[in-house]
Amino acid sequence: MNLKDFVSQTLTEIINGTIEAQQQTKDTGSIVNPKMKPASSFAGNMPSHGVTFDKQVILPVEFDVALTITEDTKATGKAGISVFKTGLGIEASLKDINQTLNRVKFSVPLALPVGEQ
Repeated sequence: MNLKDFVSQTLTEIINGTIEAQQQTKDTGSIVNPKMKPASSFAGNMPSHGVTFDKQVILPVEFDVALTITEDTKATGKAGISVFKTGLGIEASLKDINQTLNRVKFSVPLALPVGEQ
């Protein structure tokens, strides 16, 4: 899987998981991701990138990803960057593939859907 798809799918799953949890717990008296006061009033109790205009807390989704850079030395000469996965899947001729493992850390600000209060 390439990095773009991994990040997109991860963020989408977090958002959809939040919505699903809100729907499944709405009759329990609990609130998943309640609307809160601006992040400055937390005095460091919650990691935040700030708030949106309607005062939703913006939280960082942190990624620490191992990436492989693969170069096919056969006639195709294809190269690519993808999220690290163990094994090559199909038996391949290892002498024809050069692979480098790199680590990337980054965060993406995300304001999750606010639960009803």
